[in-house]
Amino acid sequence: MFKYYISAVFISSVMLSGCGSKDEEKEVKTRSWYKNHPEERKAVIKACQDNPGVKDPNCVNAWLED
Repeated sequence: MFKYYISAVFISSVMLSGCGSKDEEKEVKTRSWYKNHPEERKAVIKACQDNPGVKDPNCVNAWLED
């Protein structure tokens, strides 16, 4: 029984180790930050328009700050 427990813990830890992504490491800028940095805002909007399938909070914040 102990072998099954150890095996389940090991398999769970291996499966969960791949759950993180590099997108989570990106800093999310606020709407007010984009208001104070219009050049960066334009660059982010262009990048988001080039890749519309990506769900990025920075895209939303940059678009909303008009």
